[in-house]
Amino acid sequence: MKSFKVRLITGLMSAAVAAGSVSLPAMAAVEISEAAAEMSAETEQSGDIAEAGSSLLLSSVGTNAVSNVLGQDVIADTGKTNSVAVASSPETVSVRSEASEDGEIVGRMKANDVATVLEDDGGDWIRIKSGDVVGYVNREELVEGKAAEKLAELTKQTTATVMTASSTLNVRSGPGTDYDVITGLPAGTEIDVSGEEDGWIKVTLPEYGEGYISADYAEVGTGYPTAETAEEIEGREGDYAANLQNAKIETARAEKILESAQSLTEDSFVDEETALTVICAASDAVVAAEALLEEAQQEYDDNYMSGQAVVDYAMQFLGNPYVYGGTSLTHGCDCSGFTMGVFAHFGISLPHYDASQRSYGTNVGSLSNAQPGDLVCFYGHVGIYIGNNQIVHASTPRSGIKVSDLSYMGTIACIRRLV
Repeated sequence: MKSFKVRLITGLMSAAVAAGSVSLPAMAAVEISEAAAEMSAETEQSGDIAEAGSSLLLSSVGTNAVSNVLGQDVIADTGKTNSVAVASSPETVSVRSEASEDGEIVGRMKANDVATVLEDDGGDWIRIKSGDVVGYVNREELVEGKAAEKLAELTKQTTATVMTASSTLNVRSGPGTDYDVITGLPAGTEIDVSGEEDGWIKVTLPEYGEGYISADYAEVGTGYPTAETAEEIEGREGDYAANLQNAKIETARAEKILESAQSLTEDSFVDEETALTVICAASDAVVAAEALLEEAQQEYDDNYMSGQAVVDYAMQFLGNPYVYGGTSLTHGCDCSGFTMGVFAHFGISLPHYDASQRSYGTNVGSLSNAQPGDLVCFYGHVGIYIGNNQIVHASTPRSGIKVSDLSYMGTIACIRRLV
């Protein structure tokens, strides 16, 4: 039975030597690997395997070399059920219906997702439950033991899930409708919560810092990040704006966890081996989150980010009311609230002020260069170009959201391209 695994030796030794942190004979890595195998056999029944592996590793290489190699750790197999395991891989971890690569994928875990061990016979596969997902995960893609418990503590979070029936939920600069709208969040977005105040939820946004959303349109819960079912993953396909927003949030969250993990080396209640394992796993999670963010951005750019898509979405709201100071595309908005809401659907944040919107995107020059989806800015008004010298805009309380010919709109201040 394989009681522990050492994912270090050759790669760690070469990295350490290259960094000048250790100088060893050419065969040292092989000798240490063989010694580790011998110690595994000798200590298999003693319960001291993790300590033995750590002692050998740290005395031979040095802790600085260990901490400088991402993804390298010593993981002890507990062999216990109902223990904690945390996904640790530069890629998403597949949860399968059976203990084999041939098993059907029933869900996926992102790095830092937490699971409970249901069955563990000491082999390569562990049966776990994470959220609504139950299945088998390869042990190589998990952190276990004390390190998993400590890493799980760092991942615990209070989040709010946007439940609005409209396209986006406003994020405001303060706890009330009198405060400025910072941006909008698509339905289904899960965002970290830092507090609550008078029916408003204080949230943290990767690009904007702190903001507030109405508690009436969000569901708050505290827990650990868990796997998604295959059905949940399929349901997100094609929702490029929400997927991109969530990827940004996950990346910021992973970076925050890594920052907390790095402080464990100064915690006298956490042993060195556990701290280093947690740091390495948290580092892997950042790499994984950044890769998913890059993928989400590419899918968004390839499938969703076009000027015509902006126009098609904006035209759905023709005839809806104009409301001064409003930001709802369905219940009422003003000119800058309209453009802000439309572009928020595509993951582009604009301020709720027409003059400020003139500084976003790139200037395309004259009207002859305008393309559908461009922002047409006037002095005191703004709309979206739809082609043929026309814009769609929130016009007046009398006419609401409508299409107008530019020849009746007055002097154009600038035309900005955001997509």
